Formats: sequence, structure tokens, C-alpha cells
Amino acid sequence: LLGCWWLTRGIELASTKAHHLWVEDEQNTAYWTLPVQKTDTTGSCVTRPHQCCCTDRPVPLCPVHAAKRHLARLEAAFPAAIHPRDTLPLFPTLEGNHMSREQVIAACLCVIALTDTRDTRPGPVSGLLNKFGEHVLRVSGSQMMARAKIELYIIQLIGRWGSDAIARYVQDAHVMHNAQLAARTIQGLSDRPAATITANVDPRSLDVMVRKLVQDNLDKQRKFIGNVDTKIAHIPGISE
Repeated sequence: LLGCWWLTRGIELASTKAHHLWVEDEQNTAYWTLPVQKTDTTGSCVTRPHQCCCTDRPVPLCPVHAAKRHLARLEAAFPAAIHPRDTLPLFPTLEGNHMSREQVIAACLCVIALTDTRDTRPGPVSGLLNKFGEHVLRVSGSQMMARAKIELYIIQLIGRWGSDAIARYVQDAHVMHNAQLAARTIQGLSDRPAATITANVDPRSLDVMVRKLVQDNLDKQRKFIGNVDTKIAHIPGISE
């Protein structure tokens, strides 16, 4: 959850120290200091804040309370009196060491498995490919914010992107947000009121309407196709 809110890379989860995350109770805000660039894990850093989003009742996804829960678990497993926070990893292994890239991915997959989400997808030719990698929290967090209509430049600032790569991460979120894109397209082509195109339309009548729209547009825009060998021109069929 923390990785989703702060849009962390796998290398950041593996390298960050316990003292990089803290909560200011007076401001009800959690702060996490993270590298600006993925190749800079110990040099120039920036701090990104998140305020508590709870109102009259606790919000399960609240970043501040998530930070408090994690820090409390960390203290219980690795007391600060024994494990200095400037050397203890924020997400340590059972032995108190930094996680490897493979361990970061494995930990994320263990959490994803609890949601009954498939972790593979069909490959381009055959077989299955892994859906999630070390950037899964960074991708899912940015998509979560995009679905909530958070401005793209805000997501870019939170995630510390120095390029337009963020657009590739959130493209699926925008597609899912416009799930009725097909109905809107048919409406635009037919100039029919939106209320007449609903999920309750008979598929057979909808198919007839689509075929008619396609034929009407072909009749209006039909052009000749020339065969350079036979020197004959003909009108293209619908399949062409």
C-alpha cells in the first residue's frame, strides 16, 4: 500500500532505510524520502508527503495510517534500541537485511495472490507471460490515481518522473475509465440520443444498426481501387 501511494520502484523498496519514512502527528502527514532518479539510490533525494484522508471513520487505504502500521510492525520485529533506523531497511528480510530484486517481486506477488488476481497473461505467440514485475506498485499506484482523475502532472511529480513515461503507465486506466467508448462511438456515428444506446439493447438489433452505419459510410466515401497490372478499376467491397 505504501508503495502504491508513493509510486515506488522495486529498487527503491529494496534500498530505502527505516528512517526515510516518518509521520508528523501534528500535521497528520506521512513523509517518505526517495531518490529522484532510479540510478541514484543514495545521493540526491526528494521527500513526498501524503496527508491523512480519514474523516469520521478510518479509511483502509489511508497512507498515513498505513505508514503508522508499518512502522509499528517494524518496531515490534526490530526494536530501534537494537537496530538503528539509519541502517535498518524499511522493508527488511526476516534477518534484517535488504531485499534483492527477486525478493521484492516475490513479496509483491504474495500480496497480489491474496486478491485472487491472475499473475499471468497470454503471450504473443504461445505460453503465458508474467503480468507483474518490480514496478507493479509504481504502475498500479499511478493507475489508481489516474482513475480518480488526478491530473497527470501531479502523478508525475509524486512518482518523480523526469520524462513522459508516465503516459505509458496510465494509458490502461484511461481506457478502463471510458468503458462505454463503443456506445459513445455508435452514438456519434448515428447521431442518436445517448439514452437510446444502453446495455439493454438487443445485440441482434445493435448488429443490424452497426452494419447499416458501416454501409452508409461506405456508400458516402466509396472510392475506386485500381489494378496496375490489368489497368482495371473497381469499387471495393465492404471487406476491403
